Amino acid sequence: MGRSPQAGRYSGVEGLSELLRKVRESSDGTFHLETEMTVGDNATGVIVGRVTASRVGKTLDTRNIFLIQAECGLIARGWTIPMDQYAFDAFWD
Repeated sequence: MGRSPQAGRYSGVEGLSELLRKVRESSDGTFHLETEMTVGDNATGVIVGRVTASRVGKTLDTRNIFLIQAECGLIARGWTIPMDQYAFDAFWD
């Protein structure tokens, strides 16, 4: 797990909403994910995406891997893995 203020466990729609609120606020609304590749089936998925954001004196331009597990057609669990954890954490600190 990372060291940034957004690192942690989030549960349910409320948790995801909280995470997205933190990300928007911390990046002054500039956070953007561009999907580069998706692979999956009815139970699992992998998304590779380019993540960009900016805030006073800092910019982020890196790739993340998103792992998703589904149950009954809904996302049950997910993980975000920055491909450059140090750059990702430094941006959010």
